[in-house]
Amino acid sequence: MMPLTVHMVDVFGAGPLAGNPVAVVHDAQGLSDAAMADYARWTNLSETTFLLPPVDPAADYRLRIFTPGGELPFAGHPTLGSCHAWLAAGGRPRGEVVVQECGVGLVRIRRDGTRLAFAAPPLRRSGPLAEDDVRLLARGLGVARDEIVHHAWCDNGPGWRGVMLESAERVLSLRPDAGVLGGLDVGVVGRRPEGDECAFEVRAFFPGHGGLAEDPVTGSLNAALAQWLIGAGLAALPRDALEAAREEWFIAGTEQDLFELPPAARAEAAPRITAPADGTIIALDPDIPPRHQRVRFEAEGTGLQWRMDGKPFAHGGSAQWLPWPGRHLVELVDARGKVVDQLRLEVRGAGLKSAAR
Repeated sequence: MMPLTVHMVDVFGAGPLAGNPVAVVHDAQGLSDAAMADYARWTNLSETTFLLPPVDPAADYRLRIFTPGGELPFAGHPTLGSCHAWLAAGGRPRGEVVVQECGVGLVRIRRDGTRLAFAAPPLRRSGPLAEDDVRLLARGLGVARDEIVHHAWCDNGPGWRGVMLESAERVLSLRPDAGVLGGLDVGVVGRRPEGDECAFEVRAFFPGHGGLAEDPVTGSLNAALAQWLIGAGLAALPRDALEAAREEWFIAGTEQDLFELPPAARAEAAPRITAPADGTIIALDPDIPPRHQRVRFEAEGTGLQWRMDGKPFAHGGSAQWLPWPGRHLVELVDARGKVVDQLRLEVRGAGLKSAAR
């Protein structure tokens, strides 16, 4: 199997290890659907994503989003985390915004310094829920039917059913019944007191972990709730929240590479190779085009140079190399020319011919 470059990104968190993680697999065009699904089950994260070349000429990249249970056409925090990883790996958008292609179509992602915000995709299904659905949700949430003051479909890929309760306090008190809500994606919203920092309290319940799971923050749900509540006149926008003559809401998040602990939690790290591992064995597949079999090297540190068998071949914190059969010594060199780390790897299989130009 070809080596995979994976970014673990923390989204919607105020600091490291405080938000929603997503595993982002780069250059995934050599993976089958089954391999993607297997990898997503193995990570066991709420979502694992795969970056691919776009099909639509208007897009900068294509994204596939998998949960341990299957594929999603869209999800919020994976969109932000994957865009962050794509940009960090050197991706350059064609225009002012990044355009992601996924199961719901094209999603625009705006950059504001280091912050990203995606434009909420159009709802696939909207309008009020059926009364039988509302009664089922009331029973599953443990509330009386008349405590649900508003309800609507909020389906933008994930099939969210949205319900509004009288207050944030009531939303926070919920103890949902997994036996009743099993298999449903349910978003619950309640208004917070006047003058509060936030206008609404939101909770998201969805199938997971063999029953019912709750997500601390869900981008797709928040996007759909904004479209529902604003469109129905149940929520007012700040005066500066919309650009003129534009029915487009951007859902912002904070994104950062995961597992980078704050300085107080670790000593200053010396430059080192982080991937692949020392002793890696790579088996070439003659049926896969050479450009899909590049080996990607990753390192921590600044002012770095890479050497392969004593010869420089790249600079910076990451490098790609066309594998060639044999045993190889990879060295990481600092700005002073000192070797600070090294690894040995072996490539097995027939030699690769350069791709035709």
